[in-house]
Amino acid sequence: MSGFWRWERSSEAGPGLLPASLDASGLSEWIRARKANLPQTRLGRTLLGLAFMFGGIFSFLPVLGIWMLPLGLVILSVDWAFVRRWRRQAEVKLTRWWKARQAARA
Repeated sequence: MSGFWRWERSSEAGPGLLPASLDASGLSEWIRARKANLPQTRLGRTLLGLAFMFGGIFSFLPVLGIWMLPLGLVILSVDWAFVRRWRRQAEVKLTRWWKARQAARA
């Protein structure tokens, strides 16, 4: 499926659809590869990330949902070091869990 989201996994993909190693520049490139451009200014990215997180609070509404919380955190991790640290720690834990799960299946 080509278009806004490409759901097929690349060879460098980790357990999910995110690339295995993701830094601030890699995140912007990953998002741009999916035809979604982040704002160029830090203020714009911060407001967009906070708006997604605020929308995620209203997960009981049909369009808004809990999916907005992690997306808002990923957008905020471009500029905010402490959010980036949380994201990287979560990536390490998720990758270790994924590899252990794959090893248990084999």
